[in-house]
Amino acid sequence: MVKLTAKAAIKYNLISVEIIMLDYNQLFEIKKGLTVLYVDDEAAPWLIRKLMRIFKDVIVAEDGMKALMKFNQNHIDLILTDYMMPELNGLDLIRKIRKVNQRIPIILITGYVDTDFLIESINLGVTQFVIKPIQMPALIDAIEMAVSQYVVEDIVQKNQAQELEILRYKEKYHSAQQEMAFLKELKIIKNDLSHRTIESPDRSLWFAGVCYVPLDILSGDSYSIREVSTQKYLFCISDAMGKGLSASVTTILTTSFINHMIDQSKQSGNFDFKDFVVNYTEFIKKELLSEEILCAAFVFFDFQNETMDYAIYSMPPVLIEASDGSLLKLRCNNLPIMRYINSHVINSCSLKDITKILIYSDGLNECRTINKNGIYQEELEDDFLNSAFKDDLYEKFKAATEVSEDDITFILLQRFNCPNKNQKTFVIESRIEQVNYLGCEVEKYLASIGLNEEQNVATISSFNELLINAYEHGSLDIKSSKKDEMVKKGEYEDFMLEKEKLVDKKITVTINTIKHQIRDFLVIKIEDEGLGFDVSKLNDANPDNKQFSGRGIRIAKTLSNNVLYNERGTIAVLINAIG
Repeated sequence: MVKLTAKAAIKYNLISVEIIMLDYNQLFEIKKGLTVLYVDDEAAPWLIRKLMRIFKDVIVAEDGMKALMKFNQNHIDLILTDYMMPELNGLDLIRKIRKVNQRIPIILITGYVDTDFLIESINLGVTQFVIKPIQMPALIDAIEMAVSQYVVEDIVQKNQAQELEILRYKEKYHSAQQEMAFLKELKIIKNDLSHRTIESPDRSLWFAGVCYVPLDILSGDSYSIREVSTQKYLFCISDAMGKGLSASVTTILTTSFINHMIDQSKQSGNFDFKDFVVNYTEFIKKELLSEEILCAAFVFFDFQNETMDYAIYSMPPVLIEASDGSLLKLRCNNLPIMRYINSHVINSCSLKDITKILIYSDGLNECRTINKNGIYQEELEDDFLNSAFKDDLYEKFKAATEVSEDDITFILLQRFNCPNKNQKTFVIESRIEQVNYLGCEVEKYLASIGLNEEQNVATISSFNELLINAYEHGSLDIKSSKKDEMVKKGEYEDFMLEKEKLVDKKITVTINTIKHQIRDFLVIKIEDEGLGFDVSKLNDANPDNKQFSGRGIRIAKTLSNNVLYNERGTIAVLINAIG
């Protein structure tokens, strides 16, 4: 026995459904715009004439095969078909049509009223039945019911499509708003050491790498590296309780207020770390909810006097690598910042004999490891000691851990000593032929110290980009816009040769190889006597810097572990791990 499907039962009101009724005028107008396919081997002329008065077009087929062909050749809105026909009967025709179109309304004309036949017809999606002999009122009722159902389904589909489009728009809008908020976060975050080096009294170079990987667009972590005066910097990482918007608001408040205090102190020329810590904590406490906590690390570096002061509020221990390769830890010295707790403990530490410092939020050390035997803290200390640069540490972290469930923020501060005994120095005039000659000499020298071919190619490519930058933009003071203009005119080479006749500036290149417990490093300095440039414009995280050209510098960065500059932008420092 044929069973009625659930879908068919709902369609035929055997299960209660809500039906939208259309009035006569609406139906009349709708029918006048439809095309009907009438299938009958004994089509009555009078019925065809009646249908032509009702519909826009009436297409007639004498059997099921011809009907199928005409259905495929025309845009049909309604099918009116007999059951008993040669070649292909009505049910077989409907079965084939339903394979390509599930929605078109179908009226079946039949004198056959067997129950199994009717149920099979319903399961095939027959919309209405008309019993032979055809009575016009019954046919009109069937047509109106079929058209009404078709129109209602169409309206429902359009409404669903509109709702889906509205939902997509809302999601797109919310996504755009979140992205704008994240750009705002990036704008608020300041890194005054981005692409910068600091030279300490012993002529060693300090530089910092930052890894900032928010879990969501709106982050509960934030950081700041601010220069408060010459060779004095404040490093901050904050980690607000929770995730998403609430945590993000706290960190944005934190970073904004820190920036404000630093800017104020730079104007007055008077920065006191203790006053900063007290003023900040007193400010942010008032903005916290009663149960909200904030963790933060504030570290003040005086590179001139080689000291650091720190106030750590329930953050993971700061890791330090000494020059002998040993590991030191600076544990938190304050409770987390809360609304009703006052804590302003500050401790100090010497920077002498220190080569590397890691400040981080708990998203790094508390992430579960892949083997599920513990958290990354157990491996972090070894990875810290064995990582050459910030990117090395992050790659080790990703290889050892599962997908992170928290924001990841860390700052890796490093020092390189460049001993004179291993130093090779070149000095040239700012002339293009000497620039080309120096490129060849440096390539030979790099090969002589044991660089393999791949390292040599990458290093010399980076070096040449930085050397050309020093020559064109440093010594000759050619702006990028002027260079582009002259290149388009095909006049750049002549323009450059004329410019170099007017300058008497030298370019100095020094190359050092540095031995380290992990591996050896190559440090190349390229110094010009030009005016320099604003190094802060190299900070890719700042959305305001997207218009900065710096093509050569970007190429050099891609091919090297680090490309850094002094404060004035007159010394480029290229650092690569070798061996």
